[in-house]
Amino acid sequence: MTKKKDEYQLTPFWQEIADITQEPDFQGEGQGIKVDGDSFIYNKLLTFLYRGAVGTLYEIKEALGKEQLDLFLNYIYFYINNSEKPGHYYPSQLVRKQIEEIKQTKDLFDLKDTLNEISRLEFEKHGVKNVKGWLSDESRGETKST
Repeated sequence: MTKKKDEYQLTPFWQEIADITQEPDFQGEGQGIKVDGDSFIYNKLLTFLYRGAVGTLYEIKEALGKEQLDLFLNYIYFYINNSEKPGHYYPSQLVRKQIEEIKQTKDLFDLKDTLNEISRLEFEKHGVKNVKGWLSDESRGETKST
């Protein structure tokens, strides 16, 4: 007889991943991001940034150079545009459903502020305190004295 999914014990690594996926906020240095609205898109952003896609982009940049990364990103823009034409991304029914869900809650979510807060937490995680984040001069190495 096979065990049920909930009868398996997760290793500590996988338990941590499971815990992260259950919480709608990212914890860093004891402070979490305040989600302004839809945690669905927020979780999508965290998945993109921390669970694979950005790692692939970074690998392309480091291994092949910024010029090749720019070429790849241009291809991605081409690929996701014109989904009704052959040779482009074709969204599944699930993706189409999720797009509609995001559209219904888009006024509850400020992408710019959320990305800035993720950036600020990344600075703090790496020991740089009291930084305003990605959209500030500080994110470009121009720290301001207080």
